[in-house]
Amino acid sequence: METTSTIISKPKQVLRMYDAPDYIDRYTVILSRRAYPSYRLGTYSYIALNNSPTHPQGFSQWGEGAMPGKHLGKKIAWGDLPQNVQEHIVFRLRGE
Repeated sequence: METTSTIISKPKQVLRMYDAPDYIDRYTVILSRRAYPSYRLGTYSYIALNNSPTHPQGFSQWGEGAMPGKHLGKKIAWGDLPQNVQEHIVFRLRGE
């Protein structure tokens, strides 16, 4: 039986996504709003998560002060994120 996945549109708040598979916070999603003024220029708010952000042993955390770049992993497209991760990001941004 073939499964069909729902297409989830990238939220307008999402600027970039990175994948670092060797870390608990595998995915870093950079958001369009700037970090609080106390942080350096060029830093952004972000959500860091793993493959199972809603699982009791999963990981999903807001943060401030991310600087986009290779140190966060490989830059990926919205469609490269697993569907459950996309859904979780959309859910978290609704509660922002």
